[in-house]
Amino acid sequence: WKHKTKKNVIISPAHIEDFDKNGNFNDRYFNVSSKNNDQISWILVFNDKKLPKKINKNLILIQREINFLLSLKKLFLTLTEIFFQKKKFFFVLNQFCYLTNFANFLSSFLKKLNFDKTKNILFIFEGQPYNYSIVELFKNKKNIKTKGYLHAYPQALTTNFINRGISPSKLIVSSNLQKKHLVTHLNWKKKNIKILPSLRFQKKNKKNFKRVVFLPTEFNSIKFIVDQMKFIINEKKVNLSNFKIKIHPKNLKNK
Repeated sequence: WKHKTKKNVIISPAHIEDFDKNGNFNDRYFNVSSKNNDQISWILVFNDKKLPKKINKNLILIQREINFLLSLKKLFLTLTEIFFQKKKFFFVLNQFCYLTNFANFLSSFLKKLNFDKTKNILFIFEGQPYNYSIVELFKNKKNIKTKGYLHAYPQALTTNFINRGISPSKLIVSSNLQKKHLVTHLNWKKKNIKILPSLRFQKKNKKNFKRVVFLPTEFNSIKFIVDQMKFIINEKKVNLSNFKIKIHPKNLKNK
């Protein structure tokens, strides 16, 4: 027996705070709730240890965490492949990467589901290995279209967004500038990119970001951040006394 997915499937990241007490999922990226959308199947890449007490029937949770014992097993297999199977070091190193392991795990999990009735698979596209594993799995199924949603402007180094033959059949972006960058520099075709108003950031929910200092998603040294701010104050003569610090949503729990 395989779990049967609906005609439309959304694959999206999820956190514990995205669920209400009744088990409804509020998708922060697509601005939609699972409560009144039982015709959609959600496959959620869950990023917290604590699980919701209950979830809707149209939700599937895949917990994303690092298993120490499995990591040791993978390390042993990696060393075996290098020394006894004579595989290239960088290929094996890539297979040992946590992101690659999760991509392989997700692909194996999706193979256990029944997608016979599915026509569209929409997912958050961040250029991560598991994004490409989704496309790879369904690329030969002509009845299923994979559609990626680029919810934020790409970071400075955008090589992970290069269209390499296993990219989504359609990519949804929110600006002409995004589309131009993808077409000009990253090998995307105009016909495969659709511009829509941002689903995540809507006009009715306008926020004032004046006098705000945005911290990066990840950084290894608080001292480095402080030194950079001192440089801005002392060398660039910028008065930051009335500015607020904005923590990236991903790190709100790490205040």
